[in-house]
Amino acid sequence: MLGITGHGHRQRRPLVRPQRPIGGKGTVSAELGSVSVAQRLVSGGKNSELFQFLLPQMNHCLPKKIVVYRDGVSDSQLNTVLKYEIPQMQKCFDTFENYHPSMVVMVVQKQISTNFYTLTAEQFTSPPPGTVIDHTVTSSDWQDFFLLAHHSRQGCSIPTRYVCLLNTRALTPSPLAVPRLTFKLCHLYWNWPGTVRVPAPCKYAHKLAFLSGQVLHREPSAQLCDKLFFL
Repeated sequence: MLGITGHGHRQRRPLVRPQRPIGGKGTVSAELGSVSVAQRLVSGGKNSELFQFLLPQMNHCLPKKIVVYRDGVSDSQLNTVLKYEIPQMQKCFDTFENYHPSMVVMVVQKQISTNFYTLTAEQFTSPPPGTVIDHTVTSSDWQDFFLLAHHSRQGCSIPTRYVCLLNTRALTPSPLAVPRLTFKLCHLYWNWPGTVRVPAPCKYAHKLAFLSGQVLHREPSAQLCDKLFFL
């Protein structure tokens, strides 16, 4: 699942597409308000239905900065995303003349065994939400960090690992720009008053993919494109 953030993402059209069967079972992926379906843009360009739908919602201006959160990727698949998926996303930029946006691609990994504790009052507790670990225990091969965005009422909160596969231009001079943006997006999930473990676009994509794959078995109606009907 993949989500590209932007102003007014709640009104962006959710896209659903079937994936190749894995282990004999078909899967469904979902993109929320994204231009990630490079084939649709490259084949149709400015005249494509997808582009004509997205352009008014982007104030008739193409985004200058794109942040992609790619979920469901293990360490062994990172090179595949870097060499295969990212070039396809960048290929759609060539459809438009003199269009060279800055792009950040982050892989979201939830299934990890890493945990962190804080020593307070002679006992170990979970670190507070917003804790970022970006050194010592991080990878030597990839630029990554751990973010604990949520609070568990029982037990210890498990952080989420984020691996930066591409960063053509830093969002700001601060090295914490991407972790800060990621943490803020964890506040935007409509079904929970607090923070969630992953950025809201990833959570929305999970919900939409599950609904489409298990119940609808087809692309949702266009009349629902401006509604969070999948929550």
